Amino acid sequence: DGNGFELLYDCGAGRLLVSNGTNNEYRLNPGWGQLQGSLAAARLESPWSLKSGLYVAYDPHTGACSSACLSSTGQIASAEESAFPPGQTITLHPANSLSKSPEIELVFAAGPLSILRCVVTDSLLVMNEASFEYNVHPMWNEARVA
Repeated sequence: DGNGFELLYDCGAGRLLVSNGTNNEYRLNPGWGQLQGSLAAARLESPWSLKSGLYVAYDPHTGACSSACLSSTGQIASAEESAFPPGQTITLHPANSLSKSPEIELVFAAGPLSILRCVVTDSLLVMNEASFEYNVHPMWNEARVA
């Protein structure tokens, strides 16, 4: 953005690097026109890059979580805004790689919906990679059993 905030895509590793070199907190949201335009242009220039899907950074020791969802056009599609603190670089990995961490246990998966348990904090993470809302209800037998 010219002020010290950068969003980079590492094509080889398939991850997003969000670097906030400013003194202010930044939030990624679909209403940020300049960012959306840059992402769409990058996707048009290199269609093999900027894979669509959910990208997540999760610290199992603090429970801190940041995420961004990229649409098929490479633009931010997340309705929820993740905060990126000043002076930090956060690496967002494809959501499906989160369960490969030794601190994370996959307890339920049904298509685009996953429930993960952090073994360090014993907390649950619910990830929805669908383009629509899921309501996880206690009466949903598969989720309750998990």
